[in-house]
Amino acid sequence: MSAFSHSRGDHRDLIRDLVRSGWIYTPGRKGNHGKLRSPQGRLVVIANSASDHRALKNTVSIIRRIQRIEGNDQ
Repeated sequence: MSAFSHSRGDHRDLIRDLVRSGWIYTPGRKGNHGKLRSPQGRLVVIANSASDHRALKNTVSIIRRIQRIEGNDQ
């Protein structure tokens, strides 16, 4: 495994933390992509097991941007 790769566990940890802070997670039909909805309704589609090593970092970046817009930085 590359030093830059992330496991599915990293995505699960992120999802669990977001759900605890008010986000809603809906798993994809075939398990490929899930949907996270922010407390104010913004939607983020995430890959559960992305082949791109930057996928988790990019997802975190999008979520932080939404949190800044919604005014609830964490």
